Amino acid sequence: MTSHAPITETTWVAVFDGGRAAVFENDGFDDAPNLRYVSGAQNDNPSTAEQGSDKPGRQRGPGGRREAMGQTDFHALEAERFVDVFAAEIEAAAGAGKFDRLILIAPARQIARFRAQAPQARGRIAGERAGDFAHAPMEEIERAFREALPGKG
Repeated sequence: MTSHAPITETTWVAVFDGGRAAVFENDGFDDAPNLRYVSGAQNDNPSTAEQGSDKPGRQRGPGGRREAMGQTDFHALEAERFVDVFAAEIEAAAGAGKFDRLILIAPARQIARFRAQAPQARGRIAGERAGDFAHAPMEEIERAFREALPGKG
């Protein structure tokens, strides 16, 4: 039988990508998590073609010739905005003392963006697991949680 130390810290687990986010609180232990849903959000983010024009703009290039401009990726911009809003919510929760430790489970690009947007929450990060688990079943999220903790994977 495994003995567990008493839980003295509130651990939140943030699972997100550019279109879905969920926050869980671990009511269990690091090696035997029991994740309870706290909150979540979903972003209906249509493709760039559905959000913008079908042709990129044009501009005058060197020598006066007209050149096509790169097309704006509205889908990617909206995914970044979604992560920024989510990071702001977690940052506010950190400021209010709602959690002591934070585990991030998300694609590497979104983890980096989150870290840049949430300095107070960043100071409470106890582990990270890069990967897209936003649509994963709870068993996979719990496994990713264990893998995110240093020396626990």
